[in-house]
Amino acid sequence: MKDLIKKIFLIGFSTVLILYVILRFSINLILHNELIDSIELTIESLIFALVFTLFQGFILIQFLKPKIAFLNSAAPMEKKFGNVEEKVNINNENFDIENFAKSLRPDFVITYSDKNIIKVRDKFNFWSWGAAAVISIDIENKNLKISAFSFNGTPGTKGTKNKKSRKLIEKIKAKI
Repeated sequence: MKDLIKKIFLIGFSTVLILYVILRFSINLILHNELIDSIELTIESLIFALVFTLFQGFILIQFLKPKIAFLNSAAPMEKKFGNVEEKVNINNENFDIENFAKSLRPDFVITYSDKNIIKVRDKFNFWSWGAAAVISIDIENKNLKISAFSFNGTPGTKGTKNKKSRKLIEKIKAKI
């Protein structure tokens, strides 16, 4: 998560700073005012970009913090994340959860694992926060219960969020 936040601050700050400077110069040129002293413009632009980026980061952290905390804990799955659930039958009687967890490592970040539960998430990038899943094993009934939820912190359609969750479930099912 720290990598994602660093990227957002770096790219967000740079983008806001550049757009603000362009906007200020264009307004001054259109209105035929004197050009602002370059030092004053630089300081004003840096302060505006910093405040805007910090506000954006604060909002992002408030959306992601409960989900990240849940993934790093032994807590059971919560419905408040809007999860999509699916059960998958295990044909192999000698299903080994440790080998299954090792097979997930190249494609996912495993945030928590014990003898019955694996919690995984997609690798974050700037453009997509991806989704996360809790995989629990029911040896008696020979099935895996996969509960996935989207990290999308912005308002969006339920179909968009479920699409990310379903895509994650399909990637996990391919590893079984």
